[in-house]
Amino acid sequence: MLLIERLNLVGSISKETLQERMTKEFAPGDYILPLTFITLLTFIGMFLLFLGWSIYPDAKSYSSVLFSGAEFWQNAPDLNTERRTVAVIAFAIMGGYVSASQYVYRRFSTVDLTPGSFFSVSLRIVFATLISLMLMFTFSDIKILDSNLILVLAFLTGIFPDTGVRLLMEKMSIFSSKMDDQHINYPLGKIEGISEMHKIRLNEIGIDNVQNLAQFDFLMLIIKTPFPVRTLLDWVSQAKLLLEFQDQTEELQKVGVRNVLDFVDALDGHAERCEEISAICGINTLSLKVNLDNIKNDQSVALLNHFRNHLENLSLTKKGLS
Repeated sequence: MLLIERLNLVGSISKETLQERMTKEFAPGDYILPLTFITLLTFIGMFLLFLGWSIYPDAKSYSSVLFSGAEFWQNAPDLNTERRTVAVIAFAIMGGYVSASQYVYRRFSTVDLTPGSFFSVSLRIVFATLISLMLMFTFSDIKILDSNLILVLAFLTGIFPDTGVRLLMEKMSIFSSKMDDQHINYPLGKIEGISEMHKIRLNEIGIDNVQNLAQFDFLMLIIKTPFPVRTLLDWVSQAKLLLEFQDQTEELQKVGVRNVLDFVDALDGHAERCEEISAICGINTLSLKVNLDNIKNDQSVALLNHFRNHLENLSLTKKGLS
């Protein structure tokens, strides 16, 4: 659904005004700098992949990093570490480029390709490259360092830099004791339906974890992201339930409650169900009642329920017209 159509749900801005604002905000000239940045990174990566040997004037071999793999540094004992570093950088950029290509295409196909999206993927490539280098420096196993495995690791880190960060922190003992603390802030992956691409898009507007998603202004979420309103409604509702019940959320799914709106529907006006749900899910009855009161008094939940009812009415109207 295009942004102009989505805003009909909000009803606070006309098509003409929105088109005028979008024209001013995203002028063609605004794309020059971010496109130059991503093009430069891509050029560096492709140069290292195919012409990395040309950096060394006395090179006896003209084989590329891409096609020679670990042989690129194994055949040059005097420059072993330096050449391996070049190869890791090249493969990390290639992995980042693959991920960026998929992401940019998704943004283009949803009419959501802003200048910031190019900056986002460019910085992600730079970040992934640095993480790949740090991982190479921390590995002491020569079987990994001196084989194609380190290149595979660099490529995958380029695609999934967050996973690379977690691996790096696990390898550093001074951080490993703090890893459990991160789970207090539930990652977006806890929400059913949010993929890696979705997480990148949500990160761009300041949503890094479940709490951010649950507390973000729902109207602004509709405007600032290209996702269907029903999908956003489900994600935010799941996030709010997760904040209220945390690890007990999975238990509530046994009785068909997967988001906060389901929870209200199940218990509001049905006090007798508290005992049944408590027995099945192993959740204290008082906890169920207190959380129900908290949720019913939350104006943001009332807004979610309003949007759900509005969408259901629209569906019924369309069916009636057809």
